[in-house]
Amino acid sequence: MSRNITPPPVPPSTFGEYVQYETLRIQNDDLEFREREAKRSRISNPLLVAIIGAIVVGLGNILVSAINAHSSETIALQNAKAQADMTQAQIYNSTAQENMKAENSSILEVVKLSDRDKVQSGLCLLLKLNSIKTDTTNLAVRNYVKEHNGCEEAKPPEAQWLTVTATVPGCGFSGCNQGTSVCGQVPAGMKPTGNTRNFVDSFSGAWGDWVGGPTIAADKVCRLFNQHSHNVTRSVSFQYEVVPVKP
Repeated sequence: MSRNITPPPVPPSTFGEYVQYETLRIQNDDLEFREREAKRSRISNPLLVAIIGAIVVGLGNILVSAINAHSSETIALQNAKAQADMTQAQIYNSTAQENMKAENSSILEVVKLSDRDKVQSGLCLLLKLNSIKTDTTNLAVRNYVKEHNGCEEAKPPEAQWLTVTATVPGCGFSGCNQGTSVCGQVPAGMKPTGNTRNFVDSFSGAWGDWVGGPTIAADKVCRLFNQHSHNVTRSVSFQYEVVPVKP
């Protein structure tokens, strides 16, 4: 709190009063000056200014570090996702190439038999063993054998092979696994024998495949397909045998 020394309100009339008046005024001015200097020194104190500056710089560095950390994390996640997608594509391409190479080699060995009946039997055996996984190749071979009287099956003449097809979407995130039950209905008056064949996957078995054996019920035949790709939608199918229910 300021402490003012107030000069007499009445102007001095004598020399002694004038000296006293000036002395009080000078003292009052000096006090006011000291008070102003004290306030100014508190505000402009070098140590206080340095502390405030250090706090501001520290807060700024924390903010910049947080922004950089968030940006680095986002970039790292994007790079990891891109790398995972690239790895999956490479694995798919490599698997598809290996499958096609093996299939073509097997078909070529059968064709070398030259004899028409032996070629027909060899291709039927490849189909029965599910050795041709590539969708287009499998379809081409099946069409060929169908045009040449088909494959002989050890089954009653009235037995039928039915085909069930399903679309399996991606399972949503990298590294996921999702089982999809693919079921074919048994027509009225028929019953399943439990025989299945021609398991087809449009993605050639990369990042997904058939799991376990068939599940047989009176009204349907099912097989489980495990989807391991997060972003690939594939078409899968298989055949199952049914025969008439005899009275």
